[in-house]
Amino acid sequence: MLSRRHPQLNSHGELIHLLSIEGLPKAVLTHILDTAGTFLSVNDREVKKVPLLRGKSVFNLFFENSTRTRTTFEIAAKRLSADVINLDIAKSSASKGESLLDTIANLSAMHADMFVVRHSESGAPYLIAQHCAPHVHVVNAGDGRHAHPTQGLLDMYTIRHFKKDFSRLSVAIVGDIVHSRVARSDIHALTTLGVPDIRAVGPKTLVPGDLREMGVRVCHDMREGIKDADVIIMLRLQNERMSGAMLPSAGEFFKTYGLTDDKLALAKPDAIVMHPGPINRGVEIASAVADGLARSIGTLFIERERKRDAMRVVHQVAEALQHGGAVAVFPEGTTGPGPQMLPLHANLLQAAISVEAPIQAAVLRFFSPRERFATEAQFIGDTTLLQSVWRVLSAKDLGVEVVLLPPQATAHADRRALAKHLQEQMQASLSSTGADHK
Repeated sequence: MLSRRHPQLNSHGELIHLLSIEGLPKAVLTHILDTAGTFLSVNDREVKKVPLLRGKSVFNLFFENSTRTRTTFEIAAKRLSADVINLDIAKSSASKGESLLDTIANLSAMHADMFVVRHSESGAPYLIAQHCAPHVHVVNAGDGRHAHPTQGLLDMYTIRHFKKDFSRLSVAIVGDIVHSRVARSDIHALTTLGVPDIRAVGPKTLVPGDLREMGVRVCHDMREGIKDADVIIMLRLQNERMSGAMLPSAGEFFKTYGLTDDKLALAKPDAIVMHPGPINRGVEIASAVADGLARSIGTLFIERERKRDAMRVVHQVAEALQHGGAVAVFPEGTTGPGPQMLPLHANLLQAAISVEAPIQAAVLRFFSPRERFATEAQFIGDTTLLQSVWRVLSAKDLGVEVVLLPPQATAHADRRALAKHLQEQMQASLSSTGADHK
């Protein structure tokens, strides 16, 4: 039975829905973080699964597009052995005029055990939790400006992993706080877990004044806001949620509030920098800082102007694979202006062949109801990465499907033959439906 005061908890104080971090007791948050830690080793197993949710059905209901968030929930549910159903609600029942509650009633009748809900309207997951079948649990994957509890919990897990003790930390949250559901969830979590010094840093138009009532220190001076900070959480500008001129320009914002090496030097020497993504280089964070963060988690960069640099990367990839690591390669040069892939270069496959590591290809298929080809997703010509990301995020009715192809053995393989085989598989996958794609 749902409590009016705590709709996430049952009468025994047990979590039945995860809708917001606000109102959850410290003991519940700590228990979630402790439990998450016990699953960390699953990623290192040969079979990356545990039977916790075997026989359960998880429905990903994304009324608002987010490929990365949906994919992470799908991976998490599958790692727990659940059956996962991804529904593009925005292009199905909702587009045909069916109400939100009628959609939920129909899906509840399909014996769902959990709804993972992403919605552009604040409060939608609460409404769903109040009207779904009693056996269905609801997880909020982000609702409007209101909350993103799972991202908040991930942030708390990361902070605890690196800093251990919350009780002596100074945490600065920088950027577009007024539109950020992540910021709200982080602030509630940090407050509940006992962080004594929480700072909200940004221009007056992007920092809610009522944060002071929660004990948050509001700073409009970036250097003051991050001075001696233990943790800096950077947030992107959410232009899609802004109305009117809330900022002079992205360039002016970067000059005043962008995180650069010289500003970062004001924080404590062992400070960690976090960002929920997607990162906008040259807007809220400098490329030098972002690349430093990327390198710290094992990202390898190829210097294109150096013809021999690819071999250096091959050796680094081979070394990482030999030590049991997994390496994701993004061959951006395969993107073309239509349905055909451009040639898949074989050089980087050599690393996997050298250590006989399997290769699993993945295909991103973009589709649009308005055009034969989803031109917004094309990353070609002189388009920069930032321009491409922004165009995709700004596109309306753009859908994406992620297809994982079967792993390929590499022992004694010829890299050119293997590249040709992988390209044929990927091209066949792209052509397997009527959807327009990239």
